[in-house]
Amino acid sequence: MKNASSACWKSLTLLAMIIAGCSKQEETNRNASDAFPIKVQLDWVAEPEHGAFYTAEALGFFKEAGLDVTIVQGGPNSFSINKVATGQADIGQADSTNVILAIEGGAPVINVASVFQHDPSVLMMQEVCPVESWKDLEGMTVMARPEWAFIPFLKKKYNLEFAIVPQNFELGRLLTDKHFVQQGFYIAEPFFAQQQGVKLKFLYAWDTGFDAYTTLFSNKAFVHRHPRELAKFLAALKKGYAYYMEVDPEPAHTTMLRINVKAT
Repeated sequence: MKNASSACWKSLTLLAMIIAGCSKQEETNRNASDAFPIKVQLDWVAEPEHGAFYTAEALGFFKEAGLDVTIVQGGPNSFSINKVATGQADIGQADSTNVILAIEGGAPVINVASVFQHDPSVLMMQEVCPVESWKDLEGMTVMARPEWAFIPFLKKKYNLEFAIVPQNFELGRLLTDKHFVQQGFYIAEPFFAQQQGVKLKFLYAWDTGFDAYTTLFSNKAFVHRHPRELAKFLAALKKGYAYYMEVDPEPAHTTMLRINVKAT
């Protein structure tokens, strides 16, 4: 995890420097003491993978950078890419491949930083499930997001045919059906399953060569007009990562428990 976080911080630093240096625009006519508003749309509800954001908020790193940052929780229907593309949010979080596909489809968005060097998406099943490899999925039914770019890649790579049922973001069937396979994050669902006495195992998407990032992305117009503010945001977020990973996660956890009552 330390290597992944180190790579993340380096990427945030580099991108912040590039964004700040690329623009020759004049500063907007705001008083220097005014906090610049930035709205961030997360991909999911507040959980430990978002710890850096809530650390930076709780400890005032964003405020120190002259930013007034609003963090909006995600969820099953967060539609972070659509919200950033239409200006409802300034920065979003998503799977890098979904952002790339959105760009290909004409969405005015651009990746600006990596959050996870390896996207933590997996197919998960009970430890006693007979599925041991990707080829064992042949003829099965898998619960996953229909738009997940990994699914068509997986089917083509291994010449597989299996049915997809839309992700409902609940663990009920997974915990009771020993033959059920569901998309998830290996850093999230296992904790809740273990609380119910169920051990899970995983097929990691990156083992197939589909090694996506989890990224932060922004609206192209926002990047063009406010490169310095974006650079300040990334620098403050980097501080949040460092503090959360290396010093104390408690400030973030306190905030997340308050706004996400299910995160116990």
